[in-house]
Amino acid sequence: MLDSKIILTTNELVAAFLLCRYEKAAEDIINDQQLIQDEKDIEPFSIQAENLLKQRGYWADGTESNLQKGLENLIHLLIQSKRKVRCIHRKRVLIVHHVQKDELIVQEIENQNHSFSILRSRESFLEMLKTFYHSYTDKKPEHEIFEMDEDSFDEFHEVEADVIKRMAEDPKTHPTISQFSFDFLANNQELDNISFVESDYIQNQTRLDQVAFLLRSDNFIWHLDYENIKKTGSLYLLPVAVDEYFGKIVDTMNEFYDL
Repeated sequence: MLDSKIILTTNELVAAFLLCRYEKAAEDIINDQQLIQDEKDIEPFSIQAENLLKQRGYWADGTESNLQKGLENLIHLLIQSKRKVRCIHRKRVLIVHHVQKDELIVQEIENQNHSFSILRSRESFLEMLKTFYHSYTDKKPEHEIFEMDEDSFDEFHEVEADVIKRMAEDPKTHPTISQFSFDFLANNQELDNISFVESDYIQNQTRLDQVAFLLRSDNFIWHLDYENIKKTGSLYLLPVAVDEYFGKIVDTMNEFYDL
């Protein structure tokens, strides 16, 4: 198990997977991040990443992988973890890997840096989520639930920011849509999401159990209810108090991890 926080760049993480002989995991990151454009670049990439691991003190000649024992254990645990909750907020990512019972590995990704630490209590789930999404104020939302058709919602991702801003500032615009528009612009016209993923490295299988789309406002969270979108062609924008929203996410996490 980890004794302290481990911080790796994406390249170092790929090298660690390769040294532990998890080629598929390394290949997935390489392809997703487009780290290597040509096969001839693989060897120089690996050598450079291994040198960085040595400089950071993560190298140990006495282990099977040549990695320091704590890092080697981390890599094995990441592969063995079969249930993960992935949270996305703008360009930042938080992944909670279930290890055993109520022990979990928390992985934070920002600017190509990966930070790993052990979480030994589910009691901190709520504060962890609130901190990650910068949502600390818990007030009852003043806005009402708003129904929107799928086509209109899709346009939000395509139109220019100035168009959305003018609509949000227009007094004729419904107050709920106006506030949602301002929050959507503040989030670079993107939604955040929390996904629950099951994976099996040996079987090379990954299954998305469920996903929640959300958007942070100053004092509450927008939840997108798209459960009946195929049937009605509409979705609902639900303003939810911070503690209530993330409290439900925590309940789902506990059930998903079988805690």
